[in-house]
Amino acid sequence: MKKTIFLLFLIATHCYSFCQTTQEVVSLYSKQQYYLNGATMAALNGKSRIYLEVNLPQNTVEWYYVLTTSPNTVEQPNIELAAQLTKLIDHTGLTAIAVSALMAPTGSGNVDVYLINDASNVNKFINKDDLWGSGFNYVSSDSRQNFIQGAVQIKDAISGTVYIGIRNPSMKQGVYVTIEVAAIVKKEDLNVWSKEQKDTVYNSFYSALLNNGISENNAKELSTCIIENLTSQKTPAELDGMSKNEVNDLILTISKKCKENMQGGPKTQEQEKAVTYGNLGWNAYQNGEIDRCIELSKKAIGIDSTLGWVKTNLGLCCLIKGDESAATDYYVDAISAIKNDKLSVKKYFEAAIQDINDALKKYPDLKGYKDIEDLLQTELRNY
Repeated sequence: MKKTIFLLFLIATHCYSFCQTTQEVVSLYSKQQYYLNGATMAALNGKSRIYLEVNLPQNTVEWYYVLTTSPNTVEQPNIELAAQLTKLIDHTGLTAIAVSALMAPTGSGNVDVYLINDASNVNKFINKDDLWGSGFNYVSSDSRQNFIQGAVQIKDAISGTVYIGIRNPSMKQGVYVTIEVAAIVKKEDLNVWSKEQKDTVYNSFYSALLNNGISENNAKELSTCIIENLTSQKTPAELDGMSKNEVNDLILTISKKCKENMQGGPKTQEQEKAVTYGNLGWNAYQNGEIDRCIELSKKAIGIDSTLGWVKTNLGLCCLIKGDESAATDYYVDAISAIKNDKLSVKKYFEAAIQDINDALKKYPDLKGYKDIEDLLQTELRNY
């Protein structure tokens, strides 16, 4: 078999994959007060309908309006919606606000409130098209009729410009309306790694390593090493400014160092030479040059006797040459050496078994392979 090359690639390189998410409250309308006439008086003087244009900030997560009503001119206290939300949100980014926790001054009138998505329907609302049969469109789940006081949480219309239409449904009685509007906005801190984002990246490495045949314990150890080095070397902002290739190169460098540390340190020049001889030997085998494969493979293990995968190549060549005794010795030695390479042990056993099965197609009269294959299968089941 040819030496397995260790590769890891991180697919997601954009900010949303790395950055710490926080949240803040943005006040869109502080205390706004309006007087709405009853429909009869509005026809003579005044108005029974108004609307607020709500320009939602970028990255709005959710937003709220809170209002209260009164039939007289008594000054209503501030609702202080933004301050209430600031106390209630989890600034680390996990919002779970109970609308009932938002306080509104007690009301004593009532209005109809409509959440409207576009300007054309706002015009229809103001022009009272609903009284003449054509009507207007609004978001029913975020609208309220005969609303005295309270808070409304909106999660389904969170971008662009929307409108809050308010109507006095009474024919004669006027009503004062006090309303405040505020949004919760997601912010991203590109200089901080959150635990959630570290865990996400760690899990991507861990899954890739398991899929690459590495044992659970070793995948955990290697993933931990990679994520610790990655997050200590680069901030999310720095990673966000890099191309995918640059991020992949960085991770390959880090993962190689981590792998070498788990295997006792980097390879010496002589050890690298041994790997090259081993690969050349396998190339010779694939070209049908069995004697040349044996020659080059022996050179490889003469330099580095820990190369278990080279010993399996020698064992296979000996099987093909009919020397079952030598083949068994090489495979037994190979098993001991492969088990010391804890990161690649499973892959090497799988490859050794596959090499025997492939050889049987080319050399159907191969003898002595069954006991060796059974031995390799037994070892593989331990991983």
